[in-house]
Amino acid sequence: MRVMTIVGVVALVGAALFFFYSLFGSSEEFTTNPAIPNKQLSPSELLKCIEESKRLRDEGEPRKAIEILKEALKREPNNPDLNIELGLSYEKTGEFDLAIKSYEKAISSNPRYYLPYKLLGSIYLGYKNETLKAKNYLAQSLRLNPAQPDVTALLKELEIKTAISERRPPTQKFPTVPRPPQPKPPFSRKPEPRPPVPRTPTIPNGNK
Repeated sequence: MRVMTIVGVVALVGAALFFFYSLFGSSEEFTTNPAIPNKQLSPSELLKCIEESKRLRDEGEPRKAIEILKEALKREPNNPDLNIELGLSYEKTGEFDLAIKSYEKAISSNPRYYLPYKLLGSIYLGYKNETLKAKNYLAQSLRLNPAQPDVTALLKELEIKTAISERRPPTQKFPTVPRPPQPKPPFSRKPEPRPPVPRTPTIPNGNK
């Protein structure tokens, strides 16, 4: 009787497993199939991925770092740290537009994180030559984290450069400044006109 009970339990477990695999496939397929969302990275996996991407960038292999980070982002697409690391790797390859998108994704995931604003400011200042955008991003980074002496110094330098650039160069002609109205002279009496002197008629000489 006990043997029959054990056999029945085993049969029920086998049927349940068959039903599960018929729906989701094998356990290997469940973890690798991109159509099925994978579980989030553990803290140790996340740290290992970030450290590996940094090592590859330092060794001059940013493309491999990009591949590793893209795979990790399939599991955590909204992780700001992974998106920042991806942006840094794109910067190493010179793909600054893709780096900007990665930093913007990090901001959308965590708008209170100061670092992506700082990195965006550096790109717009150093590579895009858009000083106004750079100043806005750097200022926002400093608002979120005031303990950034490098950003503080950079913003002050930008303010000085902007003030200098807005001055007129020495060769430029200055606009004509209208002269102020001159005060009227004090009232003086005009001299009265002289009467005309009568002319004496000329008498012709000789007799007719």
